[in-house]
Amino acid sequence: MLNMTKGFYHAGQELHLLCLNTRKHHVDSQDVPKLLKDLWSYKFIDINTDIKALNAAVNLFFTQKSYHISRFYSREFEKELVKILQQYDF
Repeated sequence: MLNMTKGFYHAGQELHLLCLNTRKHHVDSQDVPKLLKDLWSYKFIDINTDIKALNAAVNLFFTQKSYHISRFYSREFEKELVKILQQYDF
């Protein structure tokens, strides 16, 4: 992902980066590479994607959605994505 971002950046593309920031692969805002700070916009949304037995059981018996996919859904991320899509003309 970082290499693709670098490629687009060096090609002069306008980049807006919105990322899920999981506990397993958490990035501290102080550790963000300078390249990302130079983008038009970047934002990390913290999300807990840990597997939880109770949530998996409830998901198995009461929904038809994939539990693994549902762990990565974030209402905050959705709202921010909508905001970015409305703010900029892609």
